[in-house]
Amino acid sequence: MRLAIISDTHFGDPACGLVSRGVLNHDRFTDFKEAALQGEEPLDFLVLVGDVFDFAIASYEEAYDNAKVFFRAVNGEIKGKEKQSPMARQVIYVPGNHDGDFAHLVDYEVNVIKKIRKCQSPLPLDRSMPGVLDDREDTPKKMQALRAEEPKDEASTPAFSDGRAIKPHSFFWPKRKPLWFKDEKARMDKAAQSKDLKDMRDGIFLDRLFCKEGSEQAADPEAPKVWVCYPNLYLITPKNENKGRDEECVLITHGHYFETFWALGGQVGLDLTSDDIRNFKGVVNGKEMWERPKVYWDGDYGIYLGQADSAGMNFPLNQLSCTGVGQAAPLTKVVRDVQKDVKKNYPDRLDKYIKRLPGSLTQRFDLGLIASAVLKTAATAVRPLVRNAVKNYKDARGNAEFLKDEQNQIRVGSYYLSCLQEIEAVNNQFYDDDEKRKILPPKRMIWGHTHEPTGWNGGNGLPFPKPIQGNHLKTHNCGGWLEKMVDGKKETPAEVFHYSTDKGFCSTRVK
Repeated sequence: MRLAIISDTHFGDPACGLVSRGVLNHDRFTDFKEAALQGEEPLDFLVLVGDVFDFAIASYEEAYDNAKVFFRAVNGEIKGKEKQSPMARQVIYVPGNHDGDFAHLVDYEVNVIKKIRKCQSPLPLDRSMPGVLDDREDTPKKMQALRAEEPKDEASTPAFSDGRAIKPHSFFWPKRKPLWFKDEKARMDKAAQSKDLKDMRDGIFLDRLFCKEGSEQAADPEAPKVWVCYPNLYLITPKNENKGRDEECVLITHGHYFETFWALGGQVGLDLTSDDIRNFKGVVNGKEMWERPKVYWDGDYGIYLGQADSAGMNFPLNQLSCTGVGQAAPLTKVVRDVQKDVKKNYPDRLDKYIKRLPGSLTQRFDLGLIASAVLKTAATAVRPLVRNAVKNYKDARGNAEFLKDEQNQIRVGSYYLSCLQEIEAVNNQFYDDDEKRKILPPKRMIWGHTHEPTGWNGGNGLPFPKPIQGNHLKTHNCGGWLEKMVDGKKETPAEVFHYSTDKGFCSTRVK
């Protein structure tokens, strides 16, 4: 297996160092391609770890028009140059916060839109869609059976311990098993031609990123297929005694849930409602059946939920703050200006809006004199608190000390523990026929979000400050592709990771 990993391209942001205003930066793309391929092509997988599109800044049209230039270049199509072969056979897309909309759109398409088109009842959203790349020699027998024949009904679909279905196409397997990919691609192409709407996690609308303008068919039959998982991809690397490498599980995730704001919905929601949250399971013998979601506790990292419940509770605020902001017409510029002010620790604009808020609420809701006075008093009390919070705000982007912050460490720790629950569910469903082959707790994490690259560094990366239930985690960061001025030059703090079965990992800084 050969793969490359990058994150935070932010297509649609004019500061993107790969494609800006529809124009490819040829020199930087060449540097990226060389770092990704490491002298051999094509890759089996190009893994994109979130914030590939930037829907918080750009409209859908702007983000797409810039992204397609990059994706076509990956497919060997560069304007003014002769067509080349694709640099990757498959693309694995792990959305972040700025493009989390794609994870939800795929979820909707699979579980809602396609079902309704077939005159069937929609299914519950998956919310989390884990991916697994297993680079070891043999495939679990259960997975082989799933490849041979998909479950014919929901009752026969393997499920997580909390009842969520694990769909076989949520998992990705090594290219050394070529029939899986070849057969799957052929089946997808046939399904598209016959308009047979199957419940696919792969081959959704994102495959069209490689299409020619106005085409209803793929631009190239060899164009990479796009697979989507969210928010985690687990890469299992084999033991290599000759190279002194042990078997490892590498957690690959964008990392936005490590930051206060993006985890706020789940954390505050759980703090306030942990004794009341229930899931409606249906009606049995005329009686409504309810089930509480599993809530976990750790002495070091506190209370936390499983991946699906956490993603679901964080979705409303995440959606509002990224896609909601980017597609809010005239308000987009205003909100973006406020965000820029906050990141620069300028509180005046936000203070002005808070000062106006009581008058607006009083007028719109006809609250009366007493309520109006109470609102004004509350706003007066809140304003200095907000001003102080803005002045002391630390943005994750560009924060090289992010993992040294105690609160961030708690969020990383609880997230890691939630991943262990997810891994346990995967092991119970697919690896229980061989105890020795079960996925081990991750020893490494490759993430993005902060735009502060941490390379492979001989495998050391940046060790997480303290063990998590006895597991020592080494972290590596992909940096980002937004340009910034360094010594009078525009540079991108990007790190391209490359993995091959024989040589293991390495990384290259692309400026």
